[in-house]
Amino acid sequence: MALIPTSTLIVQRFASALYDVQVGTTTMNAVMHDIDNNGLSPTLNGYFAASFGSLTNTQVANLLVTNLGIPSAGAAEAVAYVVGKLNGVPTASKGAVIAGILADFSNLTSHPVYGEAATAWNAQIAYAVAYDGTVDLPAGTVESTYTLTTGLDEVPNTATLIKGIVDGTTSANSTFSAADEIDATAANNTTLRLSVMDGGNAAYVYMNNVDNVDIHAAVAGETITFNAGDWTNIGAVNLASGVDGLTVRVDTLEDGADLSIASTVAGRVEGFYQSGMNAYLSNDGDGGASFVDGDVTPMPNRTLRHGPPSVAMPISPWATSMVWVPMHPIWASPCPASLAM
Repeated sequence: MALIPTSTLIVQRFASALYDVQVGTTTMNAVMHDIDNNGLSPTLNGYFAASFGSLTNTQVANLLVTNLGIPSAGAAEAVAYVVGKLNGVPTASKGAVIAGILADFSNLTSHPVYGEAATAWNAQIAYAVAYDGTVDLPAGTVESTYTLTTGLDEVPNTATLIKGIVDGTTSANSTFSAADEIDATAANNTTLRLSVMDGGNAAYVYMNNVDNVDIHAAVAGETITFNAGDWTNIGAVNLASGVDGLTVRVDTLEDGADLSIASTVAGRVEGFYQSGMNAYLSNDGDGGASFVDGDVTPMPNRTLRHGPPSVAMPISPWATSMVWVPMHPIWASPCPASLAM
């Protein structure tokens, strides 16, 4: 069954075929921000020019053939087809041409040579369109999901997506509970997705090797507090989705863990690190993501508010302010830096 060619579908195709990536919500939100401002084709053209403008048409064609899984029996013909489509097209217009090539390939499911590859790739893209994790994953990644219960959970280390509920007022409603043990595998790129139903204190849970703790705000105007004293090797705590107005406070956070708020969410994240550094991150939810790099230490206490989609980078190891570097998605280069005091 053909999928409706939404912007999300076209972006996932583009990312898969050129970058070998399945796009997560953080990158997708940034891409949609660019599309809203510039249009779909100009956005894809810009990404292509930034990432692949220096490649020959043949090199681009070989990249597509590899990432689309085209069999060797059809590779030479496919390369010639792509090169023929790109010849004579200015670099600044090639992204839209690539999107058209990918749409054509998706329709070849009955072709005697390309049908099997097209069918498999369409299934991969359908999964990518439905993917709602925060992080970008290698193209074709299928998550292994574990849903926490109100009892004792010893989460299998094969899980790549763990779902739970946090009720800081009525602990009996929480599935993220004190008896749980979440010991993930470092190579799995594991996400813990927690829906916060009410403010208060979350359970004290043992957790290791979780790349992203994604918070979904199901309640507004409340503060939920996590004690991260038994969290190790945590990549980031993200206020990732939900209603506006939630404050997420994380105490005793391991040095190096990042903090972020998604571009579409208005809220606040407060990180109190084991080294003594405190970070306060706010966002107004009007289209720009906010991010604090936990590796920026030592750092004075700092309140950071939303600007353009951005990352925080140190001026020096002893910085007294931060440089905001507005970022496009993973496949584009940073814009010139501006100073935010």
